[in-house]
Formats: sequence, C-alpha cells, structure tokens
Amino acid sequence: MKNCKSCRYYTPTNCKGEKWICTKLWLLLSPQTLIPCGFWTAKNEEVKVETKNTNPKDACGIKKVPSWFIPTRPLLMVGLAMMEGARKYGAFNWRKAGVRMSVYYDAIKRHLDSWKEGEDIDPDSEVHHLIKAAACCFVVMDSILMGNCTDDRPIRYPNGLNIKDLNEIAAKLIEKYPDCAKPFLEKDNG
Repeated sequence: MKNCKSCRYYTPTNCKGEKWICTKLWLLLSPQTLIPCGFWTAKNEEVKVETKNTNPKDACGIKKVPSWFIPTRPLLMVGLAMMEGARKYGAFNWRKAGVRMSVYYDAIKRHLDSWKEGEDIDPDSEVHHLIKAAACCFVVMDSILMGNCTDDRPIRYPNGLNIKDLNEIAAKLIEKYPDCAKPFLEKDNG
C-alpha cells in the first residue's frame, strides 16, 4: 500500500486515481476519495467499483453526517446506561440543571479505572464500565451543546501537555531497553 497522490488516502499500489474500494468497508465518497480502513482483498488485489449513475440520492446521501459507522449494540448499551440515569435522576436533567466538567471527569475516570483493574461490569447497574464512561461523555457533550456546562477545568499549561516531547522520551526509553521485561498480568496470576 502507498499513499495515492490523487486521492491522498491509502490505496492499492497501482492506483492512478481511479475508483478502488475496500472489500469490507464499501464506502466510496467520490471518484477520487476512498475512506481508508486497511481491509483490502486477501491478496491486496484491487476491486474496481462500477459507478452507479442511476440513483441521485447516492451522491447527496454520502455527503451527510453518517450513522453507518456507529456500532449498533454498543450504542444501544449506552441507551441502557442513559435509562438508568433517567430512572435515578430524571431524563435529560442536565439540560435543565447543567453539569460540572470535574464531576463527570471523575465519574468517567472511575469507570475507566474500574475497567482497567479488571472489573468489566458495574455492580450497581450491571452495565459495562466502558459503556457507563461513554454515557458520561454523551451527557457532558450534550450539556456543552446546550450551553449550560460549567467548565471548571484547571488553568492550562502554557505550552499544552507537550505530548510530542513525552513521546520522544518514550521512544528513547524503548530504544534503551529494547527487550521489554514480561509484565505481570491478571490472566497469568493463576
């Protein structure tokens, strides 16, 4: 695979700006644009797509916000987490009262930490911790869109987090210790 000069996305090596499509994604945005996903045919063989000129809805529909890429079951699971909140606090309560970012950051972090430490399911709701964290993100984003989210984040660092510098240090550490010691994992703690 190489970066195609005409469409700027990853395409088969002999792409000349023609319409090629991934066998798993099947989303062609325009004759020169392909969404990259890494699932070409088993032998990296190209699959040429015939243009469908008969349905004008295709040309308009592909330019609208897509729901196609949202996995259905996890989204429905977020609905369960939101239903729990609706039963406990009232549906869409945050749209009236607003939220504080720090409160939801803490809730998201608690769910992620519980999941990281091996607890998949929240014992209170029986909903997966990752789903509960996602539901918290939905509430915060909705409150931001409503204009009633209290932004109580701390003062920013003058140069941001400067992740690039930290990544360079991480790369040097990996170079210095190329043979990583075996981690101690729960799955091996038998």
